[in-house]
Amino acid sequence: MDNTFMCNSYLNAGLLNEQFLEAMKAQERHAIKEILRAKKLSIKSQRTALDTKLDTKQTKMKQFASQTIISNFKEGLTGKAAKAAEAQLKSSKFHPVFHNPIKG
Repeated sequence: MDNTFMCNSYLNAGLLNEQFLEAMKAQERHAIKEILRAKKLSIKSQRTALDTKLDTKQTKMKQFASQTIISNFKEGLTGKAAKAAEAQLKSSKFHPVFHNPIKG
């Protein structure tokens, strides 16, 4: 079979080999793009999950500061200092901010 292939004057072995290599390269490029797309989707889902966790922690921390810490300040501080600490923690100014380290 190889002998008939090489002896056929209508077929150019170099051209066929070049076309085969180009097809393999295109297939490889496509595979790499799909791998990158899958990784990006994985990172995006991790970012979304972490955003949810950070929001939950932020809410819990604000709630803790507005309830538990205020009651502790009332026990430890007196007068205007206790009132100022309570006002500061109850105000909307106290808002913990967590930044998601996952970019995307």
